[in-house]
Amino acid sequence: MKRQALAAMIASLFALAACGGEQAAQAPAETPAASAEAASSAAQTAAETPAGELPVIDAVTTHAPEVPPAIDRDYPAKVRVKMETVEKP
Repeated sequence: MKRQALAAMIASLFALAACGGEQAAQAPAETPAASAEAASSAAQTAAETPAGELPVIDAVTTHAPEVPPAIDRDYPAKVRVKMETVEKP
């Protein structure tokens, strides 16, 4: 029984390593391009509008299983989020 369990663990380890290698190899290649685009768009919006003149928007928060509403704006803004935390013993 112990040999079968050990063989199953080794097989699952090889399977996980084989599946995880492709994702790890693709992720670093996509990350710099995505971050470069985000940085260029952030720099462009920062240059277009002064920091003090951004509109302030109150964010809507919902309970955990519900999905928050979609964002329909295409301009930079300061988003204010009101959160309440509860500490449970």
